[in-house]
Amino acid sequence: MKLRFYDWLVFGLLTVVAISGGSTVALLAVIAGLLYLIVRRYFFVPKVEGIKAEGTTASDPEDIEFVVHNSEKDDVVDRAIIELDVDFKHRPAPGHFPMYSRFDLYSGRSEYEYKVDGTAVSIRLLNSRDDPSPPDFTEDWKVRDGVVLELDIRTRFEAKKFKWGSVDDDIASLKSQTEWQELKSWSFNGFKYFVLNRSLPVPEARRYLRQELERLKLGTARATDEFAAYGLEPDPDTESITGWRWIGGNKPEVEKDMQPFWDTVKNGVLGISVEETGRDGRQLIIELQKLLGE
Repeated sequence: MKLRFYDWLVFGLLTVVAISGGSTVALLAVIAGLLYLIVRRYFFVPKVEGIKAEGTTASDPEDIEFVVHNSEKDDVVDRAIIELDVDFKHRPAPGHFPMYSRFDLYSGRSEYEYKVDGTAVSIRLLNSRDDPSPPDFTEDWKVRDGVVLELDIRTRFEAKKFKWGSVDDDIASLKSQTEWQELKSWSFNGFKYFVLNRSLPVPEARRYLRQELERLKLGTARATDEFAAYGLEPDPDTESITGWRWIGGNKPEVEKDMQPFWDTVKNGVLGISVEETGRDGRQLIIELQKLLGE
């Protein structure tokens, strides 16, 4: 387990207390430090190499597990993993999938329902909660059985000392997610392709995935040519926000207006969407190649 800034801050404070107090205080400080490590390890660093059920482990995780993203850049964990055809408690449930997500010390779990119609996939949110966190270590439910717990959400928001964002927007977003909506190619980093690869007959699945791979490769190549005219090239850094960087690292004194390029994308000329342009589109290509065994 790697220690972060706030871990060292806690130990620093305990050290000051131990030094300034007597032997009894020093002993209590040591005990407090050990208890902190235990809580830090078992409450905030869950093992998600394969999402574990409450008391069980999913069988054949390589067959049902989809990694949305998994990063530890700057020693900050940013991870999201999906399991297919199990419910919130990891019991067999065709047409359902739970998603575990974690950012640094904070984590949560959601459960969605999905349905397949040809090559279209639709999803809706059934359950969502934040995992236990300080100071009271309670489970903060946001959605249960497809119903947004609006009163609970507003109560927790009002109780916060520091408030960020809009609680009305958060509630509206959750309500929208509980309705059936199309799962886009870029949603959850290509999870749609993973679902179709398991749901469609093999020949149909491979044909569709191959068509999508070619569409994205052609569109990305066209976008790369267009971007070169603006002094930009693909950024190989997978953590890049936009997926593009200045050619040669030289930013021009006067940047060209890129609105004509985005208008071209929105008009469908490149064959890819705005969301598929750049880093996300290139990541989708990688996911498709994995599914096709390339």
